[in-house]
Amino acid sequence: MVDKKNMLFHRDGAGVLIPQEIELESLNGKPMVKIVPLIRGDLQMMMSKIAKGTDEEKIAVDNEVIMKGLCEPKFTEKEVKDLRPEWAVAIVNAIVSVSTNVPQKDLNKRVEDVVKDQEFLHQKK
Repeated sequence: MVDKKNMLFHRDGAGVLIPQEIELESLNGKPMVKIVPLIRGDLQMMMSKIAKGTDEEKIAVDNEVIMKGLCEPKFTEKEVKDLRPEWAVAIVNAIVSVSTNVPQKDLNKRVEDVVKDQEFLHQKK
């Protein structure tokens, strides 16, 4: 029988999610950050917004994921909007990876598959 401790996110004595150190695997040098996972309700709400949203709404969801999930380094809302795209994608993928228990490399592959034929910064890939 599975132990329920393996099924739950780890919380401290006050019930606060415990941050985890994780590598940003898609970036050179695999820098470390501290994140907390998104709980199911937050994750489902954000995924719903992404599925139905405009490009601007999808970017807003990414920013929200970073604001909720990234503990160290901590950014202001303005700083999150100024993040370089490769950093934003790596941070969001790390948070989603921990939240869903899907390895970052698998998430990175899915993102690559989605965008490989898309226009990016007005240039075809």
